[in-house]
Amino acid sequence: MNSVISGEAEVRNNYFVVRADPSRTSATLIEKVLVGVFKDFSQKVVVLKWGGNYYLPQEKILRSGNKLMKGLKQELWRGYVKVKEIPASEE
Repeated sequence: MNSVISGEAEVRNNYFVVRADPSRTSATLIEKVLVGVFKDFSQKVVVLKWGGNYYLPQEKILRSGNKLMKGLKQELWRGYVKVKEIPASEE
């Protein structure tokens, strides 16, 4: 984990934001490790932050019905939804 994550993580809008290069790591893999270590972590979605963009796992966005992404400029990139800002949480 330390070799792919650079900097500290933060929790924002029910997302766990990790500074990591999305071409070198997987948000899903990071999430699985964190769920294994912290049982109460399952309510968070891991989001990668890199180069001024946020990379949300596409499968998580599709499962949420894509309503969170309404009004945000977005593009698909290697299984991620790439956005400039984090969407509002579902809560």
